[in-house]
Amino acid sequence: MTTVLLTRSENQNDEWKAEFEALGMTVLLQPAIEILPPDSWLAADSAILRIGEFDWVLFSSGNGVRFFMGRLCGCGIKFPDSVKVGVVGGGTDEIFFEYTSRHADALPKISNADGLLEKISNILSGNFNGKKFLLPRGNRGRDILAKGITNAGGVVEEAVVYKSVDCKNADTEILDKMQKNQIDWITATSPAIAESIVNMFGKLLRKTKIISISPLTTAKLNSLGFPPTKEIDKTTIKTLARR
Repeated sequence: MTTVLLTRSENQNDEWKAEFEALGMTVLLQPAIEILPPDSWLAADSAILRIGEFDWVLFSSGNGVRFFMGRLCGCGIKFPDSVKVGVVGGGTDEIFFEYTSRHADALPKISNADGLLEKISNILSGNFNGKKFLLPRGNRGRDILAKGITNAGGVVEEAVVYKSVDCKNADTEILDKMQKNQIDWITATSPAIAESIVNMFGKLLRKTKIISISPLTTAKLNSLGFPPTKEIDKTTIKTLARR
């Protein structure tokens, strides 16, 4: 029986676990990062109180949606119908729909920040001038969206709505199974997770096969000297589980 090790944060693995088990796989869990609230909500709260002033809100991750919308709903504020929404991928769009019963106005074919920037540029016919964009984001990650929009003449406001912290040590049982070649696959679902699993497992990673979920994650793994065995092109569990 194939054994897969999932490395997302602890509160994000339930759906993934069910999908893989439905395919007859044995699933092990070892979070590589922990997702926590931001150190301060000041920037996010300020933006939430002015949410109707923005033309667009752009979400580059599902965590961004969960934390921002959770905070907004907790304040008793409804997301305005007048504000357009862009998301980086289908999974992020599904999470936004859970909160609002509406889909994003911009969903790129290529599920990354570059793809979202290109999609919005097409919608706006390249005219970003005077448009106000809110970017709820994590404490680390690329600033492709912010730079691209600013360079095109748009106005960007960023708000950190969650932070990711590396988990330093793997469970001893997981380490033992890795050492004994009892783990067939390990998932790397973001550049941050890729870096964390390399720090956590080191050369033991060569005893298993790595699945990367995006070109950015693959690039990070390659730079660290642990190229993935497979890369998938959709940031959803359904695609990952069925490959």
